[in-house]
Amino acid sequence: MNAGNLLNFYNTLFGNINSPFFIYIGLVVLAYTFYELLRDRIPNKWKYYILNRSFIVLIATLLGGFFVADNNLKQGLFTFSSVYLGFWLSEQVKLQEERRKLKFFLGMIWQELRYNRVLLETLKLNYTFFMDDEKNLEIMYLKFTSISTQAGFLKSTAYDSFVSSTVITGLKKDGIFNDLATAYTNIRFLQSAFGIVLSDFEIKLRVHHHALEKNGRNEYVGQILQDLGKKIKDNTGKELAISYRSVCIAVDSVDKYLNTMMVKSDEDKKSDSDLTKKDKEFVENILRKSPEKIPLDIFEDQEA
Repeated sequence: MNAGNLLNFYNTLFGNINSPFFIYIGLVVLAYTFYELLRDRIPNKWKYYILNRSFIVLIATLLGGFFVADNNLKQGLFTFSSVYLGFWLSEQVKLQEERRKLKFFLGMIWQELRYNRVLLETLKLNYTFFMDDEKNLEIMYLKFTSISTQAGFLKSTAYDSFVSSTVITGLKKDGIFNDLATAYTNIRFLQSAFGIVLSDFEIKLRVHHHALEKNGRNEYVGQILQDLGKKIKDNTGKELAISYRSVCIAVDSVDKYLNTMMVKSDEDKKSDSDLTKKDKEFVENILRKSPEKIPLDIFEDQEA
């Protein structure tokens, strides 16, 4: 086949294809190449930024069809815009459903964190010990056991469900996720520390009782008190302070994020604003003056 025949074959094959078609094919190839080169190099935050503004791309493509002179390219832009619009609408429905689930989970986590915060506040108020006298050893053991039991009531059910679900992918704020992970991890550390110190407390108390039964005195009681006091202070005490602080940070972080999602909380309101008149009367009558004499009918309700 000579040069003339090759030229005729080329004209026959590509003669009816206009230049805009080649431009379109070239743009597709260029875009695909650009995507493959930068796919693993674009940060996720940039990807989310572009996807969140995909409607702008749709509008720009649609408007571009009105300003293009070539009819084939104009038809291609309109076709692309209509198909893109269909995908965009379906994606928006999916995002709206994920947003609704995210609101629900974050609301549950916010309530759970508030519960944990109140419980941790109570633990902090009660976390005082007298470890300088052996007479207090058993009483302090009972108190530490009670506080350790209360620490076991700290919850993480909502957070565990959130982490194990696909809804977590809808949380685009790394700071909030880190605050939640830190708060709940510190709670687990706190519960573990209480268990370890309580076990050590039980063993040392048994050693103390054994020494008293055998010798009538325990010459190592001072060391026992010092060691337990150090662990109560430096182990569980520090973990309690850290847990409370991290939970407070997580509550504020989730609360602010829910506000951006148009979910308003009553965090700033005082708890007594929800009390009715009868509720307040009940609270006021909880502490009463001791009676001067024992009433005859001790099982009947007594007036304040």
